[in-house]
Amino acid sequence: MRAFFLVGFLQAGLGVFVGTPGPLNIAVLNKYYTDSNVVVSTGALMMSVVHFAKLLVYISMGFAFFEYWQLMLMMIVMATLGSWLGTKLRYKIKMSWLKAVLPWLLTLLALQLIVNILRQYL
Repeated sequence: MRAFFLVGFLQAGLGVFVGTPGPLNIAVLNKYYTDSNVVVSTGALMMSVVHFAKLLVYISMGFAFFEYWQLMLMMIVMATLGSWLGTKLRYKIKMSWLKAVLPWLLTLLALQLIVNILRQYL
């Protein structure tokens, strides 16, 4: 249970200041749960709480959301389509294969994020 508090703390901090905590919760949830439906639904709930907390922080800081309404709308549409597609694929792909590949995919994603950040500053 302590790992979930740590993940929540890291996700909130990384989400507000860096913006990319998404894959962190799935890696932890896969260690604790074998049912993919539990992993996906718990991960989605965790991300919803983190996004709501970020929204409150940004509003309190005076962020102008209206200027980015098109981007936010596109992100909502793509997240919804991605969730729908993921639900369809989850029943067609063997979970043993996905659990073997997922750590490597998350590592590649993390490396890509690091490279992109380094490109901005170098």
